[in-house]
Amino acid sequence: MTTAPIFEGVADVEAQAQRMRAFHLTGATLQVEYRREALLKLKAYLKANEQRILDALHADLGKAAFEGYATELGLVYDEINTCVRHLSKWARPRRVPTPLVHFHSTSKVYPSPLGVVLVLSPWNYPVQLALVPLVDAIAAGNCVALKPSRTSKATSELLIEMLANVFPPEFVCGFPGSGAMNDWLLEVRWDQIFFTGS
Repeated sequence: MTTAPIFEGVADVEAQAQRMRAFHLTGATLQVEYRREALLKLKAYLKANEQRILDALHADLGKAAFEGYATELGLVYDEINTCVRHLSKWARPRRVPTPLVHFHSTSKVYPSPLGVVLVLSPWNYPVQLALVPLVDAIAAGNCVALKPSRTSKATSELLIEMLANVFPPEFVCGFPGSGAMNDWLLEVRWDQIFFTGS
């Protein structure tokens, strides 16, 4: 079992973000197959640890196994399946109309990742609202920093453990919740922030 990195201040968070940015600049995440394999590894880990996840949801929120699956894990599986199914098409350049002023030219849109993104997850759907944006960001070719809610303690600890076991930290990294962690994260520049909450 891999251990998650330890963060003791904003300097540690900034250093991790820079490691992720350097990895993104290698171009590894531009490869559609790299993204697909990452999503399938995540799905396999979730399947292998399904009961632990449902137990954590029950411990944090009192969710029955059916509710935990229907409102959390099942939606994550659907998102992974959709992304894996459409990834090649979404990543391909596509032709778009060319303005008349550029007559005799053709125009294309080349999808490209933003870079290093941050996912801030709330407590009430701690699996779904953490992992669906994570899946989408990976599918788009980004490196991802995920900070689960510190309120849903059992689920958050499991998510941090999962990220450390499934992904190299320069690609996807979990930031454990603490009183200061949100402040540290928001002092660092991210290319996009996924946030659900108030």
